[in-house]
Amino acid sequence: MLSLSSAEDPMPYRIKTVADLIGVPRATLLAWERRYSVVTPERHNNGYRAYSEEDVAVLRAVKALVDRGLKVSEAVSQVKERPPIVPRGETSALDSLRRHLFDALLAYDRDRAIGLLQQTSMMSFEVQIERIYKPLLTDVGEAWCEGRATISQEHYATGFVRERLTAMLVALNAGPRGGGRVLCSGYSDDPHELPVMILAIYLALAGFRVMPIGVAVPVEALARAVRDSGIQLVCVSLTLPRSSAEVRVFEEKLLNYLPMDCTVALGGSGLPAEFTPNDRVRLPGSVDHLISLGRSLELRS
Repeated sequence: MLSLSSAEDPMPYRIKTVADLIGVPRATLLAWERRYSVVTPERHNNGYRAYSEEDVAVLRAVKALVDRGLKVSEAVSQVKERPPIVPRGETSALDSLRRHLFDALLAYDRDRAIGLLQQTSMMSFEVQIERIYKPLLTDVGEAWCEGRATISQEHYATGFVRERLTAMLVALNAGPRGGGRVLCSGYSDDPHELPVMILAIYLALAGFRVMPIGVAVPVEALARAVRDSGIQLVCVSLTLPRSSAEVRVFEEKLLNYLPMDCTVALGGSGLPAEFTPNDRVRLPGSVDHLISLGRSLELRS
């Protein structure tokens, strides 16, 4: 079933996505690489540049310094003299940050939480999601289940994370213009929105143009959105446990409303492992597999 966790190696970013994410034209990024060796992205066999999360963090840091008035050469020099922003294998600092953020949110201390997040300004969105926000949500949920946090505290912390994820989607502009278009939705009566938002962010980072429509959307309304937009790939997140029979009814009803050229991808912790899908429905199993599926479909922009 689809997991929102990244693969062992973080997803590489294409130059178009990096340009949109950093706010620097593609030609400028290429000039920075050529003149200042600011980063050295890997090259795939097809010629595409593949930028790592560290590359994105470095470019974001250079852009921030240039915006403050430094020359590009000066900004690159300063950034290269800094210690690594998120050393590989080093999680203690992020664990400490997450614990402090947990305490601040349960104390309803927004100013303190915002101050703590200044430490993440040079981190990639993927690092923030995987190493801070997702573990934080787990910690808060466990605290509520164990009686160490009230429902109000849980809702406050969740709302704060929702704000951060919304800001990421806004910064990404829901993905680059011209990217293959994908609709992201929750299951028809599933209230959990954050997995849908995280999925949309990862797809936008991978170069897709996402259209998140939220959660608890009736099948008929979801299908209407697909027909009106011409989208060819629908991703549905299931968070609450479902039976195979229940998912089968949902699948059949949805496919009955959708155009024949539309593919559905189902995933999430609520999808039963034994579920066998229709030929038009895919179970990617991971975000990376979903991205590969989307690229293989040659989606309309």
